[in-house]
Amino acid sequence: MIASILSSLADPASLWIWELVEATSIIIVGVGCWGEVWAEHHKFSDNPNDILPTSRLNKLWERRFWLMVVWGLGIELFAFCFTLLASNREIQSLTRDNLALQTKMASMNVTLIQLANQYDMSTNALAEAKARLESVKPLKSRLADWLNGCAPKILEELKSGQTHFILNNVPEYKFTQLDALLSEKGAKDFCSSVERGGNTVFEAGIGQVENLIIELKPALAQ
Repeated sequence: MIASILSSLADPASLWIWELVEATSIIIVGVGCWGEVWAEHHKFSDNPNDILPTSRLNKLWERRFWLMVVWGLGIELFAFCFTLLASNREIQSLTRDNLALQTKMASMNVTLIQLANQYDMSTNALAEAKARLESVKPLKSRLADWLNGCAPKILEELKSGQTHFILNNVPEYKFTQLDALLSEKGAKDFCSSVERGGNTVFEAGIGQVENLIIELKPALAQ
């Protein structure tokens, strides 16, 4: 029972009460110290009708203020003990909350990493699916897409009757893609010839074919 009472008195919620008691006891001690000095130097009247002589009155008031100091110090010490207990319990509670928050953050980080891995896997799967889709796309469509990527108006010009084209500064990787397309079966139905012209130039560190001469067939624009 006593332990239960002490536990309730040291509850962190009552910390402000003990701090208030401490502040009040400090005021009491201050008043008691001032009173002792006052009682020691104060000259009471020497009225013969007074019951107690002046010296006795001085000692009486000195004792009263001394008791005030003693009680004030006792209350302050008592309140300080419970303030310390309540503060420690509040610190322990905050420490537990902090550890729980850190554990939760660690769990969230693990979940975030798992989600990132899943996203990477999904992105890779999407890229693979796109590559497979491109591979099954008709050669005519893939060749038209390549030409539109380098010269957007080339198919319109092919429809108007022009078949000879010169593309400038084609990146090497684009030329490699075109070479792979033209190596497929049926490529001769859409493109008669491809010839590199000029030199290989570099722009922003990327090698480019200076002039790419292409002879297309009207069937590509149909």
